[in-house]
Amino acid sequence: MKKISLAAVVLSFVMGQVAFATSSDTTTSSSTTGSTPDQTMTTSTSSNPSDQMGSHCGCGNHMKQMLSALNLDSSQQTKVQAIKSQLMQTLQANREQMKSIRSQIRDLVTSDTLDDAKLNSLVDQKKELIAQMMKAKVTAKQQVYSLLNDQQKAQFKQMLQQWEQDRENHKC
Repeated sequence: MKKISLAAVVLSFVMGQVAFATSSDTTTSSSTTGSTPDQTMTTSTSSNPSDQMGSHCGCGNHMKQMLSALNLDSSQQTKVQAIKSQLMQTLQANREQMKSIRSQIRDLVTSDTLDDAKLNSLVDQKKELIAQMMKAKVTAKQQVYSLLNDQQKAQFKQMLQQWEQDRENHKC
């Protein structure tokens, strides 16, 4: 019974990964929209990974819109670009590791016997990668926020709160 339950959990986990990988691959078509240190962005269909920075359902780009609305001066824009560039390097390295983990999980699913130790190791690796990516994104957002003047910070907070409400209603 334990093996069946574990197999069901693993299968649902893998299917979720396959669905995630498939949905990520389908976002590589027409228009190019911006790259931002945000995990969710509006309709990004670019094949450029920097344009999709963690977008899961293709309904993101909020950070780009927010930064555009803040009317950053050229100094702020230059600094934001540097922050985004650093973030993209970090995220790209983590994405490559995530692909490897997904591949290894697929191998486990199609093996004759389930290696519980290997599965647990892969789950732990994935949790660590997700944590690293989340930390990198939050750090980048905070670095961008620290560049803003008081008026921009107030506007940023208001837009962030609105975005969170919209996201909650949309269930991204």
